[in-house]
Amino acid sequence: MSAKRNEPRQYENVDASPVKSFFVTMLTRDISLSDAILDLLDNCVDGILRKKKRATGKTPYNGFFAEIKFDSDTFEIHDNCGGIPWSLHDYAFRMGRPRDRQDRRMGTVGTYGIGMKRAIFKIGRECLISTKCDDDNYEVEISPKWLDEEGNWDIPVEPARESMTEDGTTIVVGMLHSDIKSRLGHDVASFEAELTRKIETHYAFIIAKGFRVLVNGNPVTAKPTQLVFYEGPKKKGIRPYLFKAKVEGVEVFLAVGFTRPIPSQQEVLDDQEVARYSSLDAGWTVVCNDRAILYCDRTEVTGWGEAGVPQYHQQFIAIVV
Repeated sequence: MSAKRNEPRQYENVDASPVKSFFVTMLTRDISLSDAILDLLDNCVDGILRKKKRATGKTPYNGFFAEIKFDSDTFEIHDNCGGIPWSLHDYAFRMGRPRDRQDRRMGTVGTYGIGMKRAIFKIGRECLISTKCDDDNYEVEISPKWLDEEGNWDIPVEPARESMTEDGTTIVVGMLHSDIKSRLGHDVASFEAELTRKIETHYAFIIAKGFRVLVNGNPVTAKPTQLVFYEGPKKKGIRPYLFKAKVEGVEVFLAVGFTRPIPSQQEVLDDQEVARYSSLDAGWTVVCNDRAILYCDRTEVTGWGEAGVPQYHQQFIAIVV
């Protein structure tokens, strides 16, 4: 009589669904508070581009604004930049960009489809998003209960309780995380200064073209990268190096020059040039679709200290690219 063959053991499928708390924590781990807020401003600009289709003319952003307010209890950003049409709700509120929308938003500032969600999760545990776009006027609420329910990824949506007077979006975040609460409370003055500087440099071109940004009631002015153009005889001064090209459909413009006039011999002897220049204004600035994605970078990201190129030093303090 032959031995009974062992029946193969049956296994169930492995549950590989994401753990929400882990997903939210990792999503916000590598971004600073100020950069998270810039992501929200990116969404505002994208709303303008959806509404206007193209940013043409000298002041295409004129009439649009974003107002940022915060204290130790609440963060709020309000804009009139077109709102979120219901046709885009899947893109706006899902974690990441659906496959069928991978290439639809070329030319806008936002890229990955996680900016708004990441910023909200970075700041606090509850949020109310109210938006109006044409006939769509609805609100989305993210609550601590939703964050704690691991298997529930559906976010409640309701008609807006208060009708908005113009197309735009208001995001109010509460139950701030302890570190954010401290940053927007005890350290509020230093954070306001940090955030304002980032907005005035990274959005310099957009603000100069009419976009208005306020931080706790204070308007932000544009601070674009500037180069000195010597107007005299060619042999008497140094002009910026300019380069233009079109590479695989992308228009490239490169300018390398000085941010200030060349110091006189006496200034050099007196070591006065250091007082006239700042390392904060030196390095590479990379602008894409009017938005500075790198501002005065002095790291290996733009080649410093790589392939024989020296690391940034004070001797390069007057040069910008």
